[in-house]
Amino acid sequence: MAHVWLILTFFLKLLFESCGGEKTADSLKLDIPRLTRKYLPCTGNLTCVVMCSVSGVKQAQLSWFNGSTIYTSLNISDSNNKVYIGVDYQDKNNYSCVVSSSGFNQWTNLDIHSLCQSCSGTNLTKVDVNEGQSVTLPANLTNDQDEVLWLYEGNNLIASLTNGSESYHDCKDGRFKNRLQLDITTGSLTIHIIRNIHSGQFNVKIIKSFRVFDCQIYKVTVHPYLPTPIITRNSSKCSTSNISKCDVTCSEVNVTHASLSWYHENSLISITSVFRLNSTNISLCLEVEYQDPNNYSCVANNSFTNSTAQLHINELCKDQHNNLRYLGFLVLLLVPAILCLIYCLRKNCQRDARRGQTAVSITAAQENDTSGGQQQTSGTAAQEDVCASGQGTPGNDATEETSLIIQPPSSQESIPLNTLCCSK
Repeated sequence: MAHVWLILTFFLKLLFESCGGEKTADSLKLDIPRLTRKYLPCTGNLTCVVMCSVSGVKQAQLSWFNGSTIYTSLNISDSNNKVYIGVDYQDKNNYSCVVSSSGFNQWTNLDIHSLCQSCSGTNLTKVDVNEGQSVTLPANLTNDQDEVLWLYEGNNLIASLTNGSESYHDCKDGRFKNRLQLDITTGSLTIHIIRNIHSGQFNVKIIKSFRVFDCQIYKVTVHPYLPTPIITRNSSKCSTSNISKCDVTCSEVNVTHASLSWYHENSLISITSVFRLNSTNISLCLEVEYQDPNNYSCVANNSFTNSTAQLHINELCKDQHNNLRYLGFLVLLLVPAILCLIYCLRKNCQRDARRGQTAVSITAAQENDTSGGQQQTSGTAAQEDVCASGQGTPGNDATEETSLIIQPPSSQESIPLNTLCCSK
């Protein structure tokens, strides 16, 4: 019966005012109820919680109506002058908050679409940013009295600006802790050192006189950080047997969706890519001539940005090139020396062979001389016997012969190595 009485009172009030009746002092003291959306920070609640409050009234009744049906009611006191209601986003706009005192009423109708619904997709702006950078989402606040609400992924309140006073609300996982900053003049929101977990939809609502004045959606995509490629030399994955060329490797570490490419000036030479959910390493090899100009570059690319590293052949391949030059110079010095050594050894062997033949000839001649001496000695002895038989004992006329013995030179005679090439 209470709600019937309130409705009858309301119609009587309208009839009285239409007939030129005057408002009483009590009706003038009743303020219009104020409707405020109560956001639950980072909870993703699907219910829109609306608070109805009134000030300057000590003895009154504050009620929520759904059409002509009373939903909830309370008696206003100094410590309790607020009443809440939870509605679905798809509900019709048939809710109203009524304050009644001494038979007089003031009310405010709830516009669910304006106060509860998220921003529509007509004002969608896509924002791409690299991980680790900072991004600013504009709000374009025009009136200092306007209220600015920043919502993340639907209705999760993360920041608000009311009458120049800012406040921040972090999610349970702490993803926005110490990263948000509001501009109290424009209402713009800055996210510092953004990470991949911050990707998503950001809604900004500018509310004036308890209604939506402006609404903007930002679809933020955070791309993985893409560092400058690293170029190294002589990778074990790319080394070849061709020592006349320099092997270089371009690599990236901890990437998920990226590609690597080698360019010669503006011409693509080779490319490789990786598309994985988990970060991994990627590399690409290249074989260049030492005399090539420095017109090679390695480019790392993802769907948002790219990073380039220039190949400096003169610096990266300098040591290896010099080693090859020293090796060639050493070969040029060693080849003549080795040939000279072989020639001298052959000449030495030929000389030893000739000396051996000479020694054999001398030995044969000595053996012949020895045989002739023995025969001569035998003849002399026979003569001495004859003489002895005829003349008696011989005297001191016997002569002694000495033979000259010549030793052949040894075939293992040592010859100094430094005289091999100088022997004639």
